[in-house]
Amino acid sequence: MNDRKDKRPNILQDIFNTVLDDSHLEVMEGWSGHREASEKAIAEFKVKPDDSSISRAFESLVENIRKTRTPIISCDNQNFSMYTKDDLRRPADAKGRQVSRQPYGTDTAKEYGRIVHSMAFRRLQGKMQLFPPHESPLLRNRLTHTLEVADISARITNHLNKCFFRNRRHEEYNKIDISIVATAALAHDLGHPPFGHTGELALAEFMDGYGSFEGNAQTLRILTRLENRFVTDLHQTLAEVHDDPLGLNLMYRTIASVIKYDKKIPLPKSPPPPELNKHNQERPEVTLEKGYYEDDSRIVDEVRQHVIRFPTSADDLKLKTIECQIMDLADDIAYSTYDLEDSMITGLIYPIDIISADNRLLLLIAEHLTKNLKAYGYSYQLESADVSIIFMSLFERLILFHPESGYDIRNAMHKAMYLAWSYVDSQQVGKNPLKRRGLTERMINKAVESVCVRTIIKNNPALSLLDIDLTYLLYINALRHYNYNMTIKSAMLQRYAERARMIINRLCYVLDKDENMLLLPDEIRTRYTQQMESACEKGKNREFVWKRMICDYIAEKTDAEAVRLYNKIASAEETSVFVL
Repeated sequence: MNDRKDKRPNILQDIFNTVLDDSHLEVMEGWSGHREASEKAIAEFKVKPDDSSISRAFESLVENIRKTRTPIISCDNQNFSMYTKDDLRRPADAKGRQVSRQPYGTDTAKEYGRIVHSMAFRRLQGKMQLFPPHESPLLRNRLTHTLEVADISARITNHLNKCFFRNRRHEEYNKIDISIVATAALAHDLGHPPFGHTGELALAEFMDGYGSFEGNAQTLRILTRLENRFVTDLHQTLAEVHDDPLGLNLMYRTIASVIKYDKKIPLPKSPPPPELNKHNQERPEVTLEKGYYEDDSRIVDEVRQHVIRFPTSADDLKLKTIECQIMDLADDIAYSTYDLEDSMITGLIYPIDIISADNRLLLLIAEHLTKNLKAYGYSYQLESADVSIIFMSLFERLILFHPESGYDIRNAMHKAMYLAWSYVDSQQVGKNPLKRRGLTERMINKAVESVCVRTIIKNNPALSLLDIDLTYLLYINALRHYNYNMTIKSAMLQRYAERARMIINRLCYVLDKDENMLLLPDEIRTRYTQQMESACEKGKNREFVWKRMICDYIAEKTDAEAVRLYNKIASAEETSVFVL
């Protein structure tokens, strides 16, 4: 053995010495959990050790998928204006008034400040991202995730402005405004309730038949209604604020940047039967419907009128601006890399586990990946073997045999030792902060550089279509779906999710009773009274207004606030009456 092999951890030497033939490889392969993939890789290495068969297989897969789609359109040196005066206008109340503006900074930069100083933004620090926020300060919460999305969004914007939106004569007009993009990124998760997706489903069940609940729709509601500020007229009353809300009074283009789904979630013609209002085990499962609430359709129509310059029909141009697309891509990149990093910090996942995923999981990921590809215009049907190739390509360095390593893989013991070393190296990537960070940062940088413009719509440049290189589209979504199935669906997080669901359901059940109105803060009761007076004048159903108010109140809570409220009103545990 050469010097390089002598540097392997001595603790493994006894294991290596027991591996004398191929039959003992089961011990090593058992660590990875996927013997078939290992044997296939070893067989390929035997044929030609210095040839990257994994790279060739992945390149072939990418090429086959790419053939199912029309080519990307070149968009250099287009002559257009990215923003108009209509984009940068703000909504006004019935008297034509707007929220007071800060005296310094550009209009788009002020948008960023309004989000940062909002209460909904501060609450994100107490809401879970992947793991409960109290587990460790090293794990991301919803606020740190939001800040990372804002940074990735800014990187993508700078990349696009440099490579695709440069025009020597009109450079200042056709660049994407980085302040609007950053504001969209800061605001994109404001509507998330306590306990993440579990809380979202629980509130959707509570609001079933009353307009539903959905995180993106709630974000729009927060920005345009709930995070209210006084207008310039300091004599404005609370009743006027609640009756004709402006929210943070953001510009139309900024509001448009958080509308990910241009689809109205309709209200039913009548409330559901009383038996469906009970929170019991027989309640039918609710599927989240993406979009915006019917109550917010007026503001969305206003946004559409100001942002879409030459509308032809409702079906021709869906409202998803280029800033919104950047934020959405940045969110996916952050999910796929940083959620994976958090999973590695906790020891739930290591790269070798991803490479050796079982066939059942690969089939599930292939199904979701096929849907993701379809959204980008590809018509390729992925199979489990394709997903395996994607993962092997992503972590190729950990499993690819390198001749300079000094091992002779024709020798059974050397072969097993190399596989064992790959396993140990995989754990080091997961446990070592430097290696872990290097893995995620390389992938983020490459993903950012792979974002490009597919089509510029000259008449409506705000709705120009972005694209991402197929290689990183596959990497990002494959990792995202793997992490969802192996971490979010893990037993430890599902136990926490079940407790969270019980807490939200119980809060909804208790607060939904008329006699329990006194359990709500004075501010909420005052707002409800004023909204009810307005609703009666407009012919709205009282129960719809009441349910939405309860939903808004619970959705704004942090995880810890929701637990404390539950302990105060529904638990035998002794708690302080003074702690909020």
